[in-house]
Amino acid sequence: MKFQTFTQFLLEYEAHPYINDKEIKLKLENPNTSLEELRNIFSETINTKEYKSQTSSSEVKEMIYKSIAQHKNADNELLLDIYLASHSPTTLIGVAGNPNASPSLLKKLATTNSSYVKAAIAGNPNTSHDVLKYFAASDNMFVLENIVKNPNVTEEILKFILNVNNADTRIVNLINKKLKL
Repeated sequence: MKFQTFTQFLLEYEAHPYINDKEIKLKLENPNTSLEELRNIFSETINTKEYKSQTSSSEVKEMIYKSIAQHKNADNELLLDIYLASHSPTTLIGVAGNPNASPSLLKKLATTNSSYVKAAIAGNPNTSHDVLKYFAASDNMFVLENIVKNPNVTEEILKFILNVNNADTRIVNLINKKLKL
């Protein structure tokens, strides 16, 4: 699964050092773990009250949710369940950056206050034109950069960013290159 550079950093930074259950950790790190296994781990996690860890149980749960959200085999239904169960920005970044997230789920996520989540949404190729256009008025350079890099961004949105926004030189150069100006 490919994430934008800064998003990937946020997600991979100490991915899940406190998950003590070696079997769960191995399944979460295995790219071949099936959707069924991911659902089972999610169900077990949501129903577990305590984890034997130096870290709080809620933090361990969030690490597990984040790892499932990033997994290439997580489907939109599972991503929606994670979205409903978690309010952690790092978990929501995983949901927003997952290429299996549907346009409707990404639209729900777009109401977040987190610019990191918005940047991950902006970089997801499934993000709708309406959401990209809404984000184009942002003054956050990470959001704007990911909009410009989104393979489905339209010329209309790129010109909107140039005309409405005080985008820095790097963003302007990316847009000009994409528009071949």
